[in-house]
Amino acid sequence: MLKFKLIFFAVITISIGCAPIFEPSERVIKKSCSEEITGQFITAKMYQKYIILEQENSDYVVYDLTQQATNCDIDLSDNLLFLFGPNDTKKMVEGLRLSAASDPKMIIKNFPSKHSNFQKTVENKCEQMKFNFLFGLDSENGPVIGCQTTPNAKSAIMFRQNKNSKNEITIAALSFYEPLLDKFID
Repeated sequence: MLKFKLIFFAVITISIGCAPIFEPSERVIKKSCSEEITGQFITAKMYQKYIILEQENSDYVVYDLTQQATNCDIDLSDNLLFLFGPNDTKKMVEGLRLSAASDPKMIIKNFPSKHSNFQKTVENKCEQMKFNFLFGLDSENGPVIGCQTTPNAKSAIMFRQNKNSKNEITIAALSFYEPLLDKFID
């Protein structure tokens, strides 16, 4: 009986060991990083330190917010802040192309503040956008508060309270932040 079990075990082991390796029926798609913002992108993923633009064929571009440049040699271990669909991705791509080419475009928007406390309003908006690093300064046109994803980010969203109309806030940001502003600014 023991001989039978050993022979059976040996036959099974040999047949499994000599079996052809099965390949998956679907081809494995290999992702490729590019440092050029070219082509059509279908999604944009915003993280604290970078934005990843993804194409349909799984190729991608990483825009480093701490360097204001594309960078394939970055550690991609950040927490996802936002995922943008095709229409918002188009807007981000155009803004990032300009920024990467050292020709950034600014967008300026005004919105009415429902609260009389400018600082609290801005803090709430920045928190909603997950821009957790805030800083402020005074200008001759009124107080200014900026927020960004990390202290070493090279871009920020700036809020200024109108000196003449305390219930109006002006926002200035690089154009690739437009989808984020559209989502959180009334």
